[in-house]
Amino acid sequence: MRPAKRACPPTELANEAERIVWHLDDSDGDDRRFRREIFQQWPSKIAEAVAKTYRVRYETQGQREANLFLLDMRDRFKPASMALAWNDDELVSEAEQASNRCREALGLYPGCLDEILRLLLGICNRYGLDAASVTDTDTVTEKEPRIRVGQTPYTVTGFIRRVTDRDSRWWRRQLRSRHGRDIEAAAIQVGLVKVQAGIYASDETLGRKRQQHRRNRRILESMQAVNDSGYSQSLAELSDVTVSNPRIRRAELMTRARGFEEIAKSHGHAAEFYTVTCPSRMHANCTLLCLH
Repeated sequence: MRPAKRACPPTELANEAERIVWHLDDSDGDDRRFRREIFQQWPSKIAEAVAKTYRVRYETQGQREANLFLLDMRDRFKPASMALAWNDDELVSEAEQASNRCREALGLYPGCLDEILRLLLGICNRYGLDAASVTDTDTVTEKEPRIRVGQTPYTVTGFIRRVTDRDSRWWRRQLRSRHGRDIEAAAIQVGLVKVQAGIYASDETLGRKRQQHRRNRRILESMQAVNDSGYSQSLAELSDVTVSNPRIRRAELMTRARGFEEIAKSHGHAAEFYTVTCPSRMHANCTLLCLH
């Protein structure tokens, strides 16, 4: 096994993942270019976690095993047509392109619904949306065949209208949801969701969720609602006094729970509140305590 070379990475070229493995390289720099191309596809925290495992494998099992490991991670963390490192602007751009492709598909087979649906479903599945025609017996009485995307059913007309809508709203929602799930799945696999890291969700997912909340807040603050008397108020202010406000939503949940408790007691029953979740010993990453 070739001895590791100690070298300082140039600040302007290397991200943290590259810094971790910078000294592991052949003489012509092929390994660095190979690793950089893969690391750039992932969010920084996920790339850093993979880089640390890569370094250990390189130093204990050799270059070949380390590179095979990295190739396996690349295939595992590469959602169809989307890179995990994409930001929201890139997702919005991709949503617009997907909507454009769907509109183009409508013109390829005019009057041939089966072929059009085949193309539209193919575009959806290219992004891992699990889209298919519904063929079970529950739809026999339906006036129109149905399409399922994930767990959500649509009529054929509704499905076509959504995927071809010029504002690409449906596509933005679908791609953001799919992208977020893929990032969290990758974070769990590399050990970023545990007590010592992100205890309930990865820091990457938490950061993206906070960005989404800030983005939604800016939109609400930029819009005004005006009543018949001419009184106006921003949608953000209106949102703050409804169940859209997390504090009010939580208070409402507690109020309902208290009400059910009082009803139970009035009938001589015991009121109990359960949260159903997976036991810690079955989590992907356990603490030493949960192993016992």
